[in-house]
Amino acid sequence: MPAVDRLTDKMEAASQAYIENGGNQSEAYRTAYNAKNMADATIWKEASILFKNPLVAVRVLELQEEHRQRHNVTVDTLTKELDEARTLAKEEAQPAAMTG
Repeated sequence: MPAVDRLTDKMEAASQAYIENGGNQSEAYRTAYNAKNMADATIWKEASILFKNPLVAVRVLELQEEHRQRHNVTVDTLTKELDEARTLAKEEAQPAAMTG
């Protein structure tokens, strides 16, 4: 059973927020839980406990992998695609497409 199936809605929201905000546990906690009346130190402590929870930790790893797969674009892949397009434009005798 995937970790997401065993999380509470707030745990899932915190996991998602952690990925979206670049890995800030306290901000993710604030996003998912009602923390407006909590001291920063308390938020930090509660966020630390939350992200040490094995279910949350596994879910974060799952989301990080999904994020990597979605953003698996590198300079090398872009260069290869541009080179393929340039070669095709050259073969089709379309010099304007080679530079555009």
